[in-house]
Amino acid sequence: MLTASSFSGLQGVIWGYDIAKIETLRDDLLYVQKWPNSDFTTQVYSITPLLEATERLYGHAEIEERRFNPIPGSMVVCANKSATSNPSSNVKKGWAFSFIAISILEDRNSGSNLFIEDCDIIDYYKADGTPRKKAEVKKILQDTLRKVTECVVLCGIDQNIKYKETFIGYKVTEFNETEVGCALACAPYVTLAKNAVPPGKLPADLTEMTITEWENALDLPPLKNLDKSKIGILGNKVL
Repeated sequence: MLTASSFSGLQGVIWGYDIAKIETLRDDLLYVQKWPNSDFTTQVYSITPLLEATERLYGHAEIEERRFNPIPGSMVVCANKSATSNPSSNVKKGWAFSFIAISILEDRNSGSNLFIEDCDIIDYYKADGTPRKKAEVKKILQDTLRKVTECVVLCGIDQNIKYKETFIGYKVTEFNETEVGCALACAPYVTLAKNAVPPGKLPADLTEMTITEWENALDLPPLKNLDKSKIGILGNKVL
């Protein structure tokens, strides 16, 4: 990966949001983020539909079900952050988590959309040496969720712009003394493959298509369920 700034500018579009729009994009409203000294608010939605849209573009390498993935071994420009703990570090066991948020401008002509990534390791043991309960881990993650969307607001205030909606989520997994705990959040910037544009269509036509219409236009077979890709998103099946 080649790390780049965490913004998508005027020339950029977001897969599943601007083009090949996913139908469930705003089905899961998590909460409404207020702005200080203002009546303006940001709607905060689950990022799960956008992650699903990404799967439906790239496919699955694990089960040889690739679609329009980056070339294997290629250098991909992306916004990213990571955190790692291993047996030689102070944290022997615990949880690795990653957050990612995509915030959309109220006025798309005034600046760039914002990506925020946050990763960290939660020690199984608290400062007093007692084991940490899973309920405490959940609270840390939920508190971080709020901090990330508050950070979005502060970025907007700094740049004198407003973000009308944020799509956010986290993934968490537990590791033990024999494992390496690693968390990675990544938003790749790619050029869409030419053959991902349906025959007889122009790239601009994707702005008027849902992702299901896009799949049908390319006669793509349905992706098989890859359950392990869903494990840990917003704590599902982990905490």
